[in-house]
Formats: sequence, structure tokens, C-alpha cells
Amino acid sequence: MGNLTVHLQDRFIDCCPPGWVAHREVRLLPPEFEQWVGYQARADILLEQPEQRRRLWIEFEVSRADPVANHAKFATTHLFFPQRMGDVFVSMVSAHVVLGRVNLAANTIVLMRQVGMSAFQTTLLPTYSGEAIKKLNHLDLAQLKSNSDYLNFPGCLYLNTSVCSGFLKHCAVPPPGQVVFCFVLP
Repeated sequence: MGNLTVHLQDRFIDCCPPGWVAHREVRLLPPEFEQWVGYQARADILLEQPEQRRRLWIEFEVSRADPVANHAKFATTHLFFPQRMGDVFVSMVSAHVVLGRVNLAANTIVLMRQVGMSAFQTTLLPTYSGEAIKKLNHLDLAQLKSNSDYLNFPGCLYLNTSVCSGFLKHCAVPPPGQVVFCFVLP
């Protein structure tokens, strides 16, 4: 995992909207089951609204050689431990991931829905090119945190309307077809 994912996890935790709690690297499977299947399924960020029993399982696909691996782990987990009502899988894929793999990940979202999951995919840091994301991912955490020349996040992250609808009430005027997941990543 590059430093950009760690930085994004930190920002989600630091800037969590009111009524929500964020956790990093959250395990989906009991340890005994992980040992039995031979893999770990963990979310980069779990955004949880405990009072409403709502959870967003967020995966950052910054530059993975195989971004579909996480989708497959979540889908397979669902077969043994079904996604509970109020849970949503959100894959955020950057422009650094090659087009064919972005498309495969998007089609896997459709597959996840076919097995009964609530799953969505959106663009991670949509204003950054693949080359810019690659450079950001190789910076150390101090550079990512302290130098706005290296990382000037837009005011909000964009998620598909259907993810936000009914989940988050902190939404601003969106770009066409999108809702702004409104907490600032300074």
C-alpha cells in the first residue's frame, strides 16, 4: 500500500462528518475463517453511522495491479457472511489504474449486485491524472500532510447519487448526476 491510501485513511478519520465514525483496515471475516480461506478481507475505511446502522465499506484503488481482487474478496465474503442491511461497498478507483482494469472492476460491481450486495464504484480524486496520482502515491506522509503544492484536494469527494441517497444528509449542490460526500479533506 502506498502512502496516498494511508493519507486518505487519515483524512477520512480526521474529517468524519457529524454522527459518523471512521475506522481503517477493518476486518470483514473472523480470524478463524480468514485462516481457513487463506486470505484477508479488510476495508481501507469503514465509515459507520451507528445510530442508523449504516456502514460504508470504502476501498481506495490508487494504483493496484489488480483492483478487482478487493471486489472479489468482498463478494466471496458475502457468500459466507451476507452483507447486512444498511451496508454499502464503495470502490474508489483512481485514474492511475489502467482502463481495462477500471472496466473490469466496474463490471464486477454489477456482479456483486447480482449476488445481492449493495455495491458502487466511483472515481478517486477525479481532478488528478494518473501520472499525478502516481507521484502523490510515492510521496512520504509528511509531504502529503504539509505541502498543499503536492496535494490540493477538491473540497469534497464525489460519490454516485444512489450511495448518498438516504445515507448522508450532509450533501451540497452536486455536479450533474453526482452527489457531494460533504466533508472536507483539507
